Amino acid sequence: MLTAKNGKFYLNGKEFKIISGAIHYFRVFPEYWRDRLLKLKAAGFNTVETYVCWNMHEKQKGKFDFSGILDLEKFLNLAKDLGFSPLSALLHIFAPSGISAVFPIGF
Repeated sequence: MLTAKNGKFYLNGKEFKIISGAIHYFRVFPEYWRDRLLKLKAAGFNTVETYVCWNMHEKQKGKFDFSGILDLEKFLNLAKDLGFSPLSALLHIFAPSGISAVFPIGF
């Protein structure tokens, strides 16, 4: 559980400093995801940030594509398997309507 108190974050009761770096899964071939995530981790980041461009996943209303380079679940599971913290992904979702939202997700 992530909480905030006195200007600090705490993850499961322990102080947690969010150090975030962005990897846009849809801009990197899936065969390079592991390499890029490992490089992010080696650089000292503990949080992966990515955009979800909804117009790529739903090119036609009601028809969704989460395969290949758009396999968000595979990307997030890989981040988890590589040891990023339980709150290690921030999703920025951009919908065709222009509405956007940011969601922290846990594993």
